[in-house]
Amino acid sequence: LYAPLSPIKVLWACFLNTINNAAKRDLITYEAVVEASGLDYAILRPMGLTPTEPSVGKYTMRTAPKQGGLQLSIAKSDMALCCVQEALAPTLHRAAATVGAEPPGKK
Repeated sequence: LYAPLSPIKVLWACFLNTINNAAKRDLITYEAVVEASGLDYAILRPMGLTPTEPSVGKYTMRTAPKQGGLQLSIAKSDMALCCVQEALAPTLHRAAATVGAEPPGKK
């Protein structure tokens, strides 16, 4: 469906774009500081934490863009599971990963 533009929608889009750009710039800066620290680190970026997403007891990590897609949200408990498992038995060393739920139809 096509939704006609309104001044409020235009202002809201500009506001969100400004906020997102500033947040992304900050995240890139902070990640660069961590990477330059020389420490062993794992940066976990959740797709979208939501309390309404049902827990499935599993998650998927992607360390590169061409590894496939993820759902746009992940249950908080599934992200917590990822954090605990990565802390107890690290699989990432000096690396970052995007964490999310596997898209429907994939195993």
